[in-house]
Amino acid sequence: GGEDIVNVFNYGAKGDGVTDDTSALNSAISAANSADATLFIPSGTYNVDDSLTAITGGLECQGVIEYTGGATDYKTIVTIGTDSAVTFNRSFKGIRVTRTNRSDFNESYGSEVDVGVHCINLRGCITEVLEVRDFTVGHRVEGNNGYGNVSSYYYGFIENVAIGLDIVTDSAGGYVIGCKFYSFEHLIAPTVNTTKPRYGIRFSNSSGQKYANVFYSPI
Repeated sequence: GGEDIVNVFNYGAKGDGVTDDTSALNSAISAANSADATLFIPSGTYNVDDSLTAITGGLECQGVIEYTGGATDYKTIVTIGTDSAVTFNRSFKGIRVTRTNRSDFNESYGSEVDVGVHCINLRGCITEVLEVRDFTVGHRVEGNNGYGNVSSYYYGFIENVAIGLDIVTDSAGGYVIGCKFYSFEHLIAPTVNTTKPRYGIRFSNSSGQKYANVFYSPI
């Protein structure tokens, strides 16, 4: 057995809105995953300049993760779960991810890899997405590689993104079935990227894959 809680402060994270906390957060995430522990992110603003290591052990987030890349520096910042296994019966709570510079939503240059929170192959998990702002994709829920996503998702708000909720099965045997989405709300200002496609909820899948999910108002 290992630690029950891994505090990112113990791995050098500052959360001061100035320091680049990417390396410290990744070290803490790796430690939490290895110990099958919950990652604890105290209050503060944690600047990052790259994608974070996937989280599999659980998450209690009281702070904001701020991606500092430019409008065309497309990254997926917070990943929950992996594409090579199923993550069972975990809680990932309080997630807030924002962008310093809003994505330019440029579909011709692969901006759909620009994702605030990506949940992949979760089963029996509870995920709370309180805020995602200014990414191309706010929240992506995915099942792939013969695995599925069967979990519950609770929302605060997703703001000024091109695709609010992106539900995906993109490889053989993947599925998103039995998920429950509570109080999903996508807010977008009328002046934000008005000439480009904007979606509240988008479904996409590989041939033969399937969905069967429940949305609880408001959506």
